[in-house]
Amino acid sequence: MNDPRPSSGLVLYRASRIEALLHPLITLLDATTPRAVLAPQTIIAAHPGVRQWLQMALARARGPAGVVANLDIVLPASWIEQRQRECLPDRAATVTTAYATESLRWVLFDLLQASTDPQWQHYLRDDEGGLRRYQLAQHLAQRLAQFRVYRPDWLQHWSEGRSAVAGDVAIAALWQAARARVGQPLRSELWPALRKALRRAPAVTEPLHVFGLTHLPPMDWQVLQTVAETRPVVLYVPDPCREFWGGLQSPRAHWQGLLQSALQSGLTAEPEDLGHPLLARWGRIGQHFLCQLEGSALEVDERHWEDSDPRTAPVTTLHRLQESIRRHQTDLLRRALRRPPQDAGPEDPLDPSVQAWQAAMNDSSLRIHSCHTRLRELEVLRDALLDARVAQPELTPADIVVMAPDITAYAALFPAVFGEPGRSQGALPWQFADVSPQARHPAWQALSQWLGMARSRCHASALLDWWSLPPVRRRADLDEADIEACRALLEQAHVIWGLDAEAKQRAGAPAQAVHSHAWGLDRALAGYVLGEADEQDQAQVVLADSGGVVPLQGIDPSFAPVLGQWDALLRALSDWQVFAAHAHPLSAWVTCLLQMMSERLLADPADADDTRAFDALRANISALLSEAQVVGSDPILGLDTISELVEQRLQAVPPGVRFLRGGMTVCGMVPQRAVPFRVIAVLGLEEGAFPRQVSASHLDLMAEHPRLGDRDVRSDDRWLFLQILMSARERLHLSYIGQNVRDGKSRNPAEPVADLLDVLDREAGMAPTDGHGPWWVAHPLQAFDPRYYEARDPRLFSFRPPLTLPPATAQVRPFFAEQPSASTAACAVPTRLRIEAVARYFRRPAETVLNEQLSLGALQSDALPRLEPMQDRLSGLDSVARELFLQAARDPASLLPEHAPPALSLAGRLPLGRAGEAAWQRERFAIEALRDIAQDHPLFANGLPSAHFVALDFTCDAWQLHGNIGPLYRCGETDWLLIVVAPKIKQSGGVLAIERGGRIAHFGQRVPVFLQWLLQQLQAPLQPIRVCLLQQDAGDGWTGRLDAFNQAWVSAWQQQDAARIAALRRDLLTRLDGLLRLYTEAQQGRRWYFPRTSWQAALDPDGKWLNQWDGKLGERFVDGGYAALWSRDVELGEAPTETDALIDLARDLAHWLMVDPAAVHPIAQEVAR
Repeated sequence: MNDPRPSSGLVLYRASRIEALLHPLITLLDATTPRAVLAPQTIIAAHPGVRQWLQMALARARGPAGVVANLDIVLPASWIEQRQRECLPDRAATVTTAYATESLRWVLFDLLQASTDPQWQHYLRDDEGGLRRYQLAQHLAQRLAQFRVYRPDWLQHWSEGRSAVAGDVAIAALWQAARARVGQPLRSELWPALRKALRRAPAVTEPLHVFGLTHLPPMDWQVLQTVAETRPVVLYVPDPCREFWGGLQSPRAHWQGLLQSALQSGLTAEPEDLGHPLLARWGRIGQHFLCQLEGSALEVDERHWEDSDPRTAPVTTLHRLQESIRRHQTDLLRRALRRPPQDAGPEDPLDPSVQAWQAAMNDSSLRIHSCHTRLRELEVLRDALLDARVAQPELTPADIVVMAPDITAYAALFPAVFGEPGRSQGALPWQFADVSPQARHPAWQALSQWLGMARSRCHASALLDWWSLPPVRRRADLDEADIEACRALLEQAHVIWGLDAEAKQRAGAPAQAVHSHAWGLDRALAGYVLGEADEQDQAQVVLADSGGVVPLQGIDPSFAPVLGQWDALLRALSDWQVFAAHAHPLSAWVTCLLQMMSERLLADPADADDTRAFDALRANISALLSEAQVVGSDPILGLDTISELVEQRLQAVPPGVRFLRGGMTVCGMVPQRAVPFRVIAVLGLEEGAFPRQVSASHLDLMAEHPRLGDRDVRSDDRWLFLQILMSARERLHLSYIGQNVRDGKSRNPAEPVADLLDVLDREAGMAPTDGHGPWWVAHPLQAFDPRYYEARDPRLFSFRPPLTLPPATAQVRPFFAEQPSASTAACAVPTRLRIEAVARYFRRPAETVLNEQLSLGALQSDALPRLEPMQDRLSGLDSVARELFLQAARDPASLLPEHAPPALSLAGRLPLGRAGEAAWQRERFAIEALRDIAQDHPLFANGLPSAHFVALDFTCDAWQLHGNIGPLYRCGETDWLLIVVAPKIKQSGGVLAIERGGRIAHFGQRVPVFLQWLLQQLQAPLQPIRVCLLQQDAGDGWTGRLDAFNQAWVSAWQQQDAARIAALRRDLLTRLDGLLRLYTEAQQGRRWYFPRTSWQAALDPDGKWLNQWDGKLGERFVDGGYAALWSRDVELGEAPTETDALIDLARDLAHWLMVDPAAVHPIAQEVAR
C-alpha cells in the first residue's frame, strides 16, 4: 500500500485472515480526518457479528493507552436507508414498514381469501382455521422479501401488470393487488433517484470503509459503485485463497463465463476448474462476489503480505489445511499426512511417516467426533475444551465459540453439562447468543403449554407439569411440597385424563367422569369434607353431582387452598377449551392470552430479569396485533394458526441481542457468525442437518431463473463452513451423531464434513476401505467407558471429577469396582442403618443402588399414567387381591360379591364395563384361592387380627439399626409376620384356574420379613414371633424352620439357659451380619444379587435358573431396565466369574435365611424333631 489516501474509486484490500485487514483500516482512519471536527468516521460492517468483533478488535489494536471513539459502524442496509433520508427526504418519508414480512403476510392472507386463482384455491381447500392460508402467506411474504433485494425489476413489472418471467402469473397478480392495497413505494423504487442524487453530491476525500464483506446484493453494490464516483470506497474483503480461484492459467473472463454457465445448469464449477476441491464444493457465494469485484473498476487491488510470505510454516493439521486452501495446493496435506506403510512398526524411528502419523494422533487442532447422542456431543466437547485450557493456560472462554445448525436442540442440555448460562464460576462460563430468551423462560413454557391444552386430552401429568412451572406456582401460591402432594393425590385418586365427562365426550370417548380431573377433585373434596373413615367404611360411595365417588383417605385439612386452586384451574381450562374451539379475530386471541398471563402467571417482583422477561413476553404477544394493524388487518384465525404464530414469534431471537456477550459464546450456525476465534466448535453436523434442507417449490422463481450473485440457503451454508474453517486460529472441533444409540450402526456426517474427511483421507493415501485417519474419533456410548481412562488412545480422555485417572502405577478400575475406590470413597455407609432402607435394597437391589448411591435416576419414571385401565386383568403391580383378601380375612364368614363392587370401579381400580367385570372375576378367584390356603392356618382361625407396628432401636457390634417392624398381627401370645403371594390365574375355555408353577415368594419378599423376624427376636426375646407364608406352593418348610428356631430361642430365655441363649444369639448375629454386609458392600461395588434370579439359582444352581434372568419376562428386562444397566457388559451364564459369584451369593442367602435345611442351628433342629 503506497498511498493510504486514494482520491476516489474502489479500493480493495484482501487477506485470508480478517485480522490482517485491521492494519490498512487503522492506517486509513489515522491518515484521513472527517469534514467536521466532531463528525464520526463511517465504517460499513458486513453483518452484526463483524460489527461487534470489529469494535473489540480496534480497541485491542489501540492498546491500553489508545482510544477508539467517534466511529459510526453501521450495516449496509442501515447506511443506504440513511442516504435515502438525506438525499431524498420527501420521498423516503413515504416508505412504509408494510412491506416487512411480518406485516405483508397479513395483506397476502386477506388477498388469498378473496383470490379466484385456481392455484391458490386448490391449496386452500378445507382450510377452516386458516392455517394453510397463513403458512402460504408467510411463505409468499418471504419470497417477495427476496425479490425486493434480488429481483426489484420483477416487482416493478408485476406492479405495472406485466409478466417478468415464465410461470409468474399467480404471484404477479397477488403482488399487484398487495402493492395497490399498501399504496406506498418500495425502497428499491427510490434507488434510481438515489443514485442520481449521489452522483450530484460534492466530492469527498474522506473514504467510506466497507469491512468484512463476502457478499452484497446487486442493488446495494451499485449504490456503492455510485458513491465511489465521488469519494473513495475502501473494501476490506476476507478472501480465503491468495490465488485467483479460477487457476492462474484461466483468464478471468473465461472464469466468469464458467460460473455463469454452471449456474444456469444448476451446478457449481468442477474441482479441476477451480483448483482446491474444498473451494470448489463450498465457495460458490465467494466466487460470485469475486466476480462482482472483478467486473468493477478497481483503483487498487492489494493482498496482505502474510498470505504470500507467511512468517512460520504450518505445523498442525488445521494450519496445513488452511494453508493448502490459501495456496491452492492440496499437496501440502499430502506431504504432511501421508499414512505409513503397512509393514512399518508402530514405533519405527527410521520411518518419518510413522512419526508424522503418531503426531497426527496427538494433534488436537482438527478433530471430527462421531457420537451417539447430543448429550454425548456436549460431554465430548466439554472434555475437549478443558483439554484446550489445560494445554494453553492463556486461553480464555471468550476465545471460544460453539455453534450448531440447530442450537435450540442443545439449549436444554447445555446447562446440564456446562452449568447455568451467565454464571462466572467454573472453567467454562458461557452465554447463549442465538436462543430466544423467551423460549428459555418458564413463562413462555407456560404460555406454550396453555395453547397446547386447548385441544389436548389434559392428561394428569400435563396439568401437573404446567402447575409446576415457577410463574404458575407463584400465582397460585404453591410451593414444591404442594406440587409433590398434588402428584401423590392425582396418583392416589387415579386421575388420568380429561377435564370432566363432557370433555371426554368431546374427545370421542364415552361421557364417563371416572379418571377425569373433575372426578378426582370430587373424590378429594369428599375426603376433605368427610374426614378419615374407618376401615369398614372406606368403600362407602358418596353421591355427588357427577355420580358416585369414593372419598379419598388422608386429605389433610390444610390442603384446602390447593384444592381450591385445582378447582379454579379446571374451570379456567374448561372456559379456554370452549373459547379455542372456534375461530376468532387476532385481537380477541391476543386479549385472551394477555388475560391468561395476568390471571395465571406471576413474575418474581424481586427478580429484575424475571420482570423484564414477562414484559418482553407481553410485548411479543401485543406485537402480533400491531404488525397486522400496520396494514389495517384483524384476521380471523383458528387455534392452530394462532399457536403457530405465537410459537414462531417467541422462538425468534429479538433484535439487539449481542453476539459476543462475554465468556464462551454458544450460538447458531448462521452466516453472521464467521469471525475469528482461537477455538471453534461446531455440533450437530449430521447428514440432513447441514446444509439446511429447502423443500422444492414452484414459487421459487429465483431458483428457476438464477442470476450471478444470487444467494440460496445451501450455498450460504457451504460458504459459511469454509469461513468457519478459515476462522479457527488454533482448534477446530466438529461433531455429529454418527452412531446409532441402539445398535451402534454408523451414520453419515453432513455433506461438508464428508467432503473434508474425503480430502484429508485421500491426501493421507487412505483407501475408502481403510476407514478414516486420526482426525476422526469414534466415541463410546457412555462417558464412563473404561477406554477414556486407559490412556491407550490420546484422543480419548475424560475430565469427569469422579472418574479421574489413578496414578500411572495403579491399575485402572472399572466403573463399578469390586472394592471401594476413590470414586466411591465419598459414599461411606454409616453404621447407623434404617431397616426400611435395607429392606428396599433386598426388594429392588439394582434400582436402589443406581438411584440412591450413584444418583442415576434417569430410568425412574415418576410420570402419571396416560391410559385408563382397559384390560380384563389387573397389573401384577396392583395389590387389589391382596388388599381385599386382608379385608375379607377379618371376617371368615363373609362372602365375596358375585359381581365387581361399585366402589372398586368408582375408585378407578377396575376398568369400566365388561373388562372391569372380567378383571374382578380373576381377582375374586385369586382371593378365594388365598382364603382356601388360609382357612386352616391358626392366624386366621378367628379372623385376621388388627395390624400394629413395633419401633426398632437395636445396637450390636458393628451395626445400629432403627425404624419400624411390622405390620405385626397379634394372635394369642404370638406376633405374626405375613407374606401374601397371590396365585397366578389363567383362563382356558372360559374357565378360570390356578396356574401350576405360578408365583412363589423369592428373596425380595423373604429377606425383608426375615430381617424383621430376626431383629424382633433380638430386641424382644421373650415375645414369640412367627412367619405366615401364604402362597400356592408352601411345601418348602421354610416357615417351619423359623418357628423351630423361635421356639428354641424363647424357651432358652424362659429357662434362662445362658449357654443356649449365647449360641442362638451368635447364630442370629452371624446371619444379620452377613445380610448387612451384603447391603453395605453393594453401596460401594457391584454385587451379583437379583431377587428372583438368585432365588432360583439357590434352589437349582445347575438347572434352568438363567431363564429367570434372560427369559422373555426375565428379571433383566423388567423394573425399568435397572438390572440391565447394573449388569450392562456382563452376560450371566457366559461370564464364569460373575456367574459363579451370583450362585455363591445365592447359596449364602439361602444359608442366612435358613432356606437350606442344613443351615438351621442344631438346637433348633433338635426342637424341630
